[in-house]
Amino acid sequence: SCEHSGAMKTRENVVVIGGSFAGRRVERLLRHDFTVTLIDAKGFWEYHPAAARALVEPSSASRIVQPQPKRMTIATVESIEPPKDGRAVQGRDHASTMRLSTGECLEFDYCVICTGSAYVAPIKSDQTTAITAEDRRKQYADANLELSAAKSVVVVGGGFVGVELAAEIAGRWGSKKKVTLLTSHPTLLERMHKDVGVAAEKWLVSKGVHLVFNQRVDAAKSSSHEVVTESGLSIKADLVYSCMGFKPNALPLRQHYPGALTEHGGVKVNEFLQVEGLHNVFAVGDCTATLEEKNALAADLGASLAVINIRALASKRDMALFPQGVCHGRSTVPTIACVSLYKWSGVMQFNGLVLSGFVPALVKALIEYLQLSTASECAIQTGAWDIIERVNIFLGRYLFVPRNLELE
Repeated sequence: SCEHSGAMKTRENVVVIGGSFAGRRVERLLRHDFTVTLIDAKGFWEYHPAAARALVEPSSASRIVQPQPKRMTIATVESIEPPKDGRAVQGRDHASTMRLSTGECLEFDYCVICTGSAYVAPIKSDQTTAITAEDRRKQYADANLELSAAKSVVVVGGGFVGVELAAEIAGRWGSKKKVTLLTSHPTLLERMHKDVGVAAEKWLVSKGVHLVFNQRVDAAKSSSHEVVTESGLSIKADLVYSCMGFKPNALPLRQHYPGALTEHGGVKVNEFLQVEGLHNVFAVGDCTATLEEKNALAADLGASLAVINIRALASKRDMALFPQGVCHGRSTVPTIACVSLYKWSGVMQFNGLVLSGFVPALVKALIEYLQLSTASECAIQTGAWDIIERVNIFLGRYLFVPRNLELE
């Protein structure tokens, strides 16, 4: 178990668990005023929105998979420990230590959990293993060999990942591969504006992708070469990719704070993004059980709010609400999303506005360039990304807003 040292310190400690979009943002915004420790279980950072491209073009993995910076602690946080002295604030534990897989104990004044989510390989690697950037790039190369050899592919799931993967395969190989996209919904991208799904469907059909709607997979009867649906439909293929939802990573809370997790494993947070039952521990991004669409924008906004609230706690001020505190008072995160349809086409949604064609592809490429540059810690591009994001959030408050949100 972990003992608190009680040592004197000049600056308060913040431990950030998870070094992807949100975690790196928290570290960047707090490191000038706090002692920040950034921890990640993996030895690399990956730009996950480009995973489908790396499967069909493994050479792009050298860009989107980068080694972690030297200051990163590579370890798995096994548990956040309850306070030994029973210290609590407003009925919430004030935790101060965590236990790592290395056996080490880390002390903190504040903690932000940004552990993201797990997804079926090869779209994401195992998020709890300390593999290197080189290992991850090899995973993409191996997956590409398998995909290249397949004459028929079934992609299960009509969300972002499924649509982009089917588009990449169809765009790269055309009619040389038989591609089937299967979804349990009546439309593609069902959580987006209906025109987004319509545009994606039109593009995929034009490239020869066979679409199957309203069919739920029977996992018990399906295998790596055959998909069987609950209604008895059977589709055989050389390769089956499952692109159905992600699972939140919440290992640090599982041992001592299981009540802070939903039945699906998401972290329960309050309106300030504090973890249920804990006063000085926040959670943001994919690992949380909040309702907003899980993407890099929402992770960035959550990170920004956690930073505001850690500063508020440190200076004994009132905390800000999520997402109002980072969305100009709006009670929902603006819908700003971009779906790639191979290299030269795409669909984007900005609240109620939908655009398709070459412009969204250009926007997606610009986002990728700025995000990769930010990950490489290029100051000018990082500044540009921050400004673009702020402008978008501001415009997202007032432009193309659905009528039911206009009067908030």
